[in-house]
Amino acid sequence: MIKIAARFPEVGYYQSKGPVFGKRGDFITAPHISQLFGEIVACWLADKMNPGKKYVLLELGPGDGTLLQDIISTIQKLELWDCIDRIDLHECSESLKDRQRRILQNTGARFEFVEHLSPLRYQGENVLFLANEFFDSLPVHCFYRNGIGAEWSEVLVDYKDRFYFLKSVPDHKLSRLYNLQNLFPRQEDSVEICPEAWRYSNQIGSIATACDSFFGLIFDYGIWGPSKWSLRAIKNHKILSDPLESLGQADLTTNVDFQALAHIFGNYLSCGITTQKRFLLSNGIKDRISRSSRAKDPSVIGAANRLLEDMGEIFKVLILKK
Repeated sequence: MIKIAARFPEVGYYQSKGPVFGKRGDFITAPHISQLFGEIVACWLADKMNPGKKYVLLELGPGDGTLLQDIISTIQKLELWDCIDRIDLHECSESLKDRQRRILQNTGARFEFVEHLSPLRYQGENVLFLANEFFDSLPVHCFYRNGIGAEWSEVLVDYKDRFYFLKSVPDHKLSRLYNLQNLFPRQEDSVEICPEAWRYSNQIGSIATACDSFFGLIFDYGIWGPSKWSLRAIKNHKILSDPLESLGQADLTTNVDFQALAHIFGNYLSCGITTQKRFLLSNGIKDRISRSSRAKDPSVIGAANRLLEDMGEIFKVLILKK
């Protein structure tokens, strides 16, 4: 249901020609709050770059390209732009591709849209990887049972005058298909899983194995472990009371299970997790503000507070390196 509502051609939410991000859209991401976010991310990437090497910048779900634009601008100022061989973008929305294309054409960057994340494409490359609020948009499966030991039912969506949730008949095949009994032996009632996030994690891990060097950042909101039920719909910057109320016209999102991601990525490379607040502070956001000509501007201070306080603990950062 989430996949159809978000990506279905012509009518899917992310296929919309209208604004999705920013004040005129339905939700605001960190790059829209302040360009400081993109600058800090760019400085982190630049610190990992060797001036004598060439790099591929790979981003999943680049949105409207704001983060990418700020990263490019900062890397150019740091005089490391010649090290970027190309930019690879993994994007499912044709309308967002058009916006990303317009931004990148003005930078002179060599870029390509990549549909299939094949390790062969990155064999012997040096890869810088980014995913900001990508994993939370992936479709989840939600399962329910009446106590430990009972069979699982899947929560489905049906339509009669309106969309509504219903539970399937309990079936041991579901447990075997998704290994639910082994993964969640103590989960009493409900659990969300995201097989598509598992698939992407394995694909990126395989790319890391194939390339010469790999550094990556994943920003998203979520928790350490699975959620019971976190599906929500956001429209006009408000959470709707019914996630099914405006399918195709609202952003559907869920908590990211960072424990699952870290477990999968750990099979391929080293990874660590921190909060967005700690990441930004440890990478010099306050020093960057103090050196700015607008250091005392209330709007700059307010934007920094949103990144550090409002979003700082809710959003996590998975740091990957080979």
